[in-house]
Amino acid sequence: MDCRAGIISLILFVGTPVVFSCVTPEQGEACDAVFSANAMLRSCCSPMQEFVDIIQDCQKQAKTKKYTCKVSQCVTTKYGILTNGKIDEEKVKALIKDLNEKTPDSKPLNDMVLKNCLKKKYRQYGTVDRKCDVMKFQSCAFVAYLFGCQKFTKKTSYCKTLSANVATCKPALAAYLKKNNNKPC
Repeated sequence: MDCRAGIISLILFVGTPVVFSCVTPEQGEACDAVFSANAMLRSCCSPMQEFVDIIQDCQKQAKTKKYTCKVSQCVTTKYGILTNGKIDEEKVKALIKDLNEKTPDSKPLNDMVLKNCLKKKYRQYGTVDRKCDVMKFQSCAFVAYLFGCQKFTKKTSYCKTLSANVATCKPALAAYLKKNNNKPC
């Protein structure tokens, strides 16, 4: 991968800054599209449909289209992964085990959550509300789900474009995750 010295700031869930280094301009543009608010308008990956539906339901309940701490608290509460308002990693593992049994095609997505979000790795995600750990976890889960998707539906131009952008952005995300794990990209 052609690493560039420049740093590109990406927006994750409407205004959430995430910094990727070592990306090409093409990867930067693709990542900007992937991490825009539009990426969650609808699911282009069938195992993500429930996740997208719950996010949209929580946005309706909060009377907002934005990604907020209140929305994240709603989502994580619906999934039953909170203890005393904090992410309970044992509950996350139990949820993922249950999801893998009920919907085996979600396993690659869930495996990405286990690999990249547990052991408090989710806290490394930048969000608009820096003190909202549930928002950081949900951001991490979204990224894991999107990048763990094995097959995007390509029935619409929206989904074709999203699929192409995810494929182009994947190396930049890998570099970001390496950087978060104190490894040079």
